[in-house]
Amino acid sequence: MTTEPKRKTIHATDFVNAYLAEVEANGSCTSLGEKLGLEPGSVYQRANKLSNQLIEAGQPELPKLPMKTGERKARSKRLDLAAIGNIVRAKQALDKVDEPVTTEVETKSE
Repeated sequence: MTTEPKRKTIHATDFVNAYLAEVEANGSCTSLGEKLGLEPGSVYQRANKLSNQLIEAGQPELPKLPMKTGERKARSKRLDLAAIGNIVRAKQALDKVDEPVTTEVETKSE
């Protein structure tokens, strides 16, 4: 007979205090999970559930915490589609310039 390990019980206020400290430290669900002895997915789900409960109660929602460290920086950069479009157009224009120019010359045979 195998016994499953008991789930770790963490009071909501303790979880929120640790969560907010991790947000301030630019941490992640993974790093917070390691500190609390929880899986990163459990941290993510619990934070979402608490955030939704706070919103329903008219309170401010929890700030977002990425699953892995470094994701926040990637998410914060918004794509500049106009700049990307200009790069693509410039590349296409260069490709057209580099195409060999072929001209057909008619020759008369005598």
